[in-house]
Amino acid sequence: MKISLNAVWLLFAFVNFACAGQEQTETNAGKETEQKSATEETAPTIDLDMMQQLASQLQAAGVLDKKLTDAEVALYAKYPDRWTRITDITTYAKVTAKEIASENKDVSEDAYRHILWAYLLTKEYGKDFAKEVVDAHEIGDNSESEKYHQQAYANNAVGTEYALKGYKEDELADRMEKDNRVMMYADNRDPEIQRMRAERLGRRGGR
Repeated sequence: MKISLNAVWLLFAFVNFACAGQEQTETNAGKETEQKSATEETAPTIDLDMMQQLASQLQAAGVLDKKLTDAEVALYAKYPDRWTRITDITTYAKVTAKEIASENKDVSEDAYRHILWAYLLTKEYGKDFAKEVVDAHEIGDNSESEKYHQQAYANNAVGTEYALKGYKEDELADRMEKDNRVMMYADNRDPEIQRMRAERLGRRGGR
């Protein structure tokens, strides 16, 4: 997986922004720092307000295509060193889902994107942190309906399971099309959509 231009942009902005913030806090934090053991390892963090400002600047610059939720800001402030990698995975999932869906009309781009995203995050960080990331993306996002969020949660869970079972990435599209747990539309339980899904699965020999 190649590193995306957006991830490079984000990394550059983060490093410069964080360094500027660090200069402002070094004087006040000097005495506290001296009291810590030189060998003590602490996870890198960033101030919530600083992270929100950085996210806003990146969105204005077109690096982020959607405003981060408050839950995402808090998560990335806690784990800023993982933000660029997560952004790269997110971009890869979006691009790949679009390509797969354009090649196979039976594949839902949205469902595949969520499944692939959770799958890759789980392989990279494990199921617990992957769930933190994908859940943070949904929590507090008022731009989508509750039905859509429930669909996202369901498909994210499927992606995580596929990763834990060791499935290969090139198997995902076929598996999701045969998996009755995968939700392809926000109103997936609508009778007409169920009928269309049954016809599609019938053509592909799904369970």
